[in-house]
Amino acid sequence: MLVNNLGFFEVKDFAEVTDDEWTRYFEVNVMSAVRLCRRFLPQMLERNSGRILNISSEAGVKPLAQMIPYSMTKNGVNQLVSGNGGNDERHKCHGKLRAAAGPTWTEGVASYMEGAAKAAGEDTDSFVRDYFKVNEPTSLIQRYATPEEVANTIVFLASDAASAINGIAQRVEGGIIRSI
Repeated sequence: MLVNNLGFFEVKDFAEVTDDEWTRYFEVNVMSAVRLCRRFLPQMLERNSGRILNISSEAGVKPLAQMIPYSMTKNGVNQLVSGNGGNDERHKCHGKLRAAAGPTWTEGVASYMEGAAKAAGEDTDSFVRDYFKVNEPTSLIQRYATPEEVANTIVFLASDAASAINGIAQRVEGGIIRSI
């Protein structure tokens, strides 16, 4: 079992992101997963056993204008999963690569929300409570997922019960992303 969950984000205007920052985003958010998949996937294929879960973000499907580098790199992680989870002999990863994505309450998100509330002149609790109502009205749960909810999804995806799920992002995002 390999779970790739490394990543970072920051809110920054697109025009202000330097080439060095773009490179860091790509190295941390994409290449860390690529390198670990490349390292462990061949052994899993030889044994015909194992799971790789690459944790992404809803921003990889629904880009955030205030976090374009993050959104682009998380889309790259989603494409890593899709591209390696194909159904032909060139993609011998059947049952191996999966992803879970969604807005989850983490220390980084808490820090971001505190700063955003301060910038808006609001108290943090009210800002967080109203965030989904104002910014993500399509969310069915109207809150961030908890780390435990994401962990439960990872445990399920790692189990034999999910062996038919392959090469697709399993969304833990509370209905924010509307698609068929």
